[in-house]
Amino acid sequence: MGALVALMGLVFLYMAITVAPSFVELASNSLIPQIPADSSVLILGLIGTTIIPYNLFLGGSFDSQANTLREAQVGLSIAIILGGVISISVLIVGTLVVGEFSFEVLAEALELKFGASGRYILAFGLLGAGFTSTVTATLAAAITAQSLFGNMDKQEWQTSGMYFRAVWMAILLIGLGSGLSGVKPIPVIIFVQALNGFILPLLVFLLIRLVNDANILPQEQRNGIFGNTLLLITLVVTTVLGMNSLLQVITNVWGKTLLNEIQLPLMSVTVFLVILCALWQIYHLSVSNKNK
Repeated sequence: MGALVALMGLVFLYMAITVAPSFVELASNSLIPQIPADSSVLILGLIGTTIIPYNLFLGGSFDSQANTLREAQVGLSIAIILGGVISISVLIVGTLVVGEFSFEVLAEALELKFGASGRYILAFGLLGAGFTSTVTATLAAAITAQSLFGNMDKQEWQTSGMYFRAVWMAILLIGLGSGLSGVKPIPVIIFVQALNGFILPLLVFLLIRLVNDANILPQEQRNGIFGNTLLLITLVVTTVLGMNSLLQVITNVWGKTLLNEIQLPLMSVTVFLVILCALWQIYHLSVSNKNK
C-alpha cells in the first residue's frame, strides 16, 4: 500500500507540473488565496483531515523510549512537506475541471491534456485511493471500537478476535453497499471532514497547554515566544474557519438576515475569548513553571 500511495503521489506531482500555471501566478495565489463563496466548509474539511490532525496524532503516537524528539521532528517535517506537496498537486490538477465537478468531467479533461492515457491514470488513482482507504479506514474503525468497548484481556477484542474482525467486516459491507446502491457519498464525506475541522480549535488549545506544561516536557523542549505565537495564529485561523462554517449552517436554517446581524460581532467576541483563554493558560503555566 505504501508503494501504491507513493506511485499515486508521483503521478499527481507529474500531472501538476505539466498543467501548472506560471510560478509567479502560483506563488501569488498561494500567498493571497481566492476563496469562492460558500466554500468554507470544504476548506475546513481540507484543513481538518489532511493538514493538522493526522500529523498531530502521528507525532503523538511515537514511543519516547524508542525515538528521540529530534527523530520525531524530522519525521513529522517530512510527512507535512510531502502531504502539502501532494495536496497542492491534487488541487492544481483539479483546476482542469471547468464547471461542476464529476469524475467523468475530470476524465475528459485529463484525456484532452494527456491523451488516452489520462483516463487510465485517473482510473488507477481512484483504484489506489479506494483500495488503500478501504483497508486502512476500516482497520482504524476496528481499532477505535477496540479502544472504546474492548478489553485486550478478552480474546474476542484482540486483532484476531471475533469482535474486532466483525467491526472491520461491518464497515467494509456498509461501504460496499453504499457503492453498489449508487448513492453519492461526497456530501457526507465533506460533512464528516468539516466536523473534524470544528474540533481543530480545541486540539490547538490543548496543544498550547501541553507544550507549555513543565509536568509533561522539560524546559528545553517547551515552547518559547515564537512557538506560542505560531500556535496562537493557528488557533485564530481555525476558530474563524470553524465559526464561519457554523454561521453558514445557521444561515441555512434561519436565513441570511440573522447571519448578517450577528456574524462579525459573534466571531470577534469568540476569537477574543479564545485568545484570552489561551494567553491565560500560557501565563498560568509559565508562572507555575517558575515556581518549580
